[in-house]
Amino acid sequence: MKRILILIISLLAFGSGLLFLSGSLSKSEEDKSLSSLNEKNHLKEIQALLPYQLRDQSLEGKALVVNLWATWCGPCLEEIPELNQLVAGSNPSKIQFLAYSSEPESELAVLQANMPDFKFDYALVFEHLPLEDYLINLDQKAKGQSIPVHFLILPDGKLSKVLVGASPGNLSQISKFVKEHGGLSNQVKIEF
Repeated sequence: MKRILILIISLLAFGSGLLFLSGSLSKSEEDKSLSSLNEKNHLKEIQALLPYQLRDQSLEGKALVVNLWATWCGPCLEEIPELNQLVAGSNPSKIQFLAYSSEPESELAVLQANMPDFKFDYALVFEHLPLEDYLINLDQKAKGQSIPVHFLILPDGKLSKVLVGASPGNLSQISKFVKEHGGLSNQVKIEF
């Protein structure tokens, strides 16, 4: 009986060690993946891919928060008011926000007809295939699989983080990024 108990404890300890190592490897792989994504200047790439109406808004030297979303995505819609608060409290000469949806712009009009108070306080891009291809490729390389997705891009064009999903933790990380790079006032109180 003692031998069986020792064998079970040993197997559990060994299994725990494997889980710990696999978690470490995943984090290491994540760091390598993010590092490999920083071979490009994402600000310049995105600036070049913006529709002509937005190209005059220079992104150079600014941090950028890019939000992939859709009108049919409940979690996407829920986080927009909090993102609007971050936009309102930030310095536009230091940081820009951009929302992208692969849907036609008419879908936003349908949504707003049903939710009249719903609005974005930052730039929106719809159905723009070159930008969509770039962002989806970036999302796949970062191992993202769902929306919303947030790309946090530093003023030097390097990717700081890719946050997948809507959660208070992700919104908190976006808030921290905006405070560090976008001049977010400490007086702005954001509830997540």
